[in-house]
Amino acid sequence: MLDDNVNVLPKLRDYDDAKTSKKKVLLLGSGLVAPPAADYITKHKHELTIACRTFETAEALAAKFPNATPMSVDVSSADALRQAIKGHDVVVSLVPYTHHATVMQIALEEKVHVVTTSYINPQMKALEQKFKDAGLICFNEIGVDPGVDHLWAVKAIHDVHQAGGKIKSFYSYCGGLPEPAVSRFSVLMDPRLTNRPPITLLDTSSLGLLPVSSWHSTTTENSSRTVKSPRSPERI
Repeated sequence: MLDDNVNVLPKLRDYDDAKTSKKKVLLLGSGLVAPPAADYITKHKHELTIACRTFETAEALAAKFPNATPMSVDVSSADALRQAIKGHDVVVSLVPYTHHATVMQIALEEKVHVVTTSYINPQMKALEQKFKDAGLICFNEIGVDPGVDHLWAVKAIHDVHQAGGKIKSFYSYCGGLPEPAVSRFSVLMDPRLTNRPPITLLDTSSLGLLPVSSWHSTTTENSSRTVKSPRSPERI
């Protein structure tokens, strides 16, 4: 990744040189984000528990990494979550955002740090002070969107300031959807699972609010979610 012909990729330590403390990490979920997370955690020689609804799925993923143990857990059950979280140092929650607040509440009671990639919703925000009071870390919004897009937004603003400029307005395009004129398109994440409705649709002249209810047909093709173009969005 280059910026003015300068490599701006972060310089990460070699795994062999990384200082590890043998932390016990619980990874909730086994979707597309889970394997890279498991790879990073185990390469730093931490003890990893991979937990998802289906034991066979967790077992198949755990078999790819050293120091990884599979577990079956029903995240809709507070008791099951408590048993899974108990005894770990950190829980990485990659399950749907609707479960994060429960994960966080139980982690608080069990004195466990929390990491998620999701936007902070009001239920999660309400627990912020409790984490601070307990001396625990709850690290959110550290995926691609949200996450990396935030860092590049800060970099872009910093570069403008360094050049003596001023920011009059700022738009961040990440994970956007095509305009309705596109008859069919594929997205990697179902918009109905996001916790920041309504979806915003941009065109060249105006903004339109795209309510989740306007998505009128979904099918699955090539292992990705394929969604028919929405009805005309409401204009604002």
